Amino acid sequence: MRWFSFSIVMAALFFMSSCKKEETDPLPVDKPLVAPTGIQVTVAQNENRAVVTGKADANTTIQLKYKGSRGGVAAVGKTDAQGNFSLTIPLLNGYVQQLVAFTVDTESDKTSPEATVADIPARNDGIAISNAEVKQLLEANRWQSDQNNSRLIIKQTSPTPPYDMFVLTAQKYFEFKTSGAFYFAVTSPLQFADDKGTWTINEEKILNIKTTIPLGPMEMKNIRIQEINSNSLVLLAEIADGLFIISLNKA
Repeated sequence: MRWFSFSIVMAALFFMSSCKKEETDPLPVDKPLVAPTGIQVTVAQNENRAVVTGKADANTTIQLKYKGSRGGVAAVGKTDAQGNFSLTIPLLNGYVQQLVAFTVDTESDKTSPEATVADIPARNDGIAISNAEVKQLLEANRWQSDQNNSRLIIKQTSPTPPYDMFVLTAQKYFEFKTSGAFYFAVTSPLQFADDKGTWTINEEKILNIKTTIPLGPMEMKNIRIQEINSNSLVLLAEIADGLFIISLNKA
């Protein structure tokens, strides 16, 4: 009987102790994401690329984004089990890229603080063909947009017109006529054509295009050619106060 009473007392004390422990233990707190560290940029001008390396939380998504609230995503990757990451960025003709790096919790969409990346310089060689050769290639083809390789660098301030949708979504065609006329057509999501546009190119191979799209008149300014050959054309274009990569292929 004594043994039974003792057991009841001990069980009651254990229960009370457990309840007290549950009441006083702090709730678990989510571990905050830490900003990437040890970021280095290695530039290979002869390979037209820069490699950004560093460390962050292990096995997490890491993003490189252009600086500022309107900056687009430049690259996405993942850290390894030791937290190392390596992302490759193509050099751009006529544009110094300013980036920040951060990690992303894909389940909660939480992001770490941003870490500044050293400036990635513009390409040294530019477009290594003559102005006359550039014009000849532009005029030789009807160019069809490649949305998979077009991208946003800096989003325009005003949401309307939505030029990011024009660059990234619309199926469009460019034609550079020898007379300086510019023909534009879009087939999706709307059907529209304009044959009253104009284009110019200066001695530095910088293009300007004026045309009309379904959203109204539009000017693409200070266009720097990133790539041009008989099959592909890549442009870095200012539209309003935004900046976009427009990729096109021979139609």
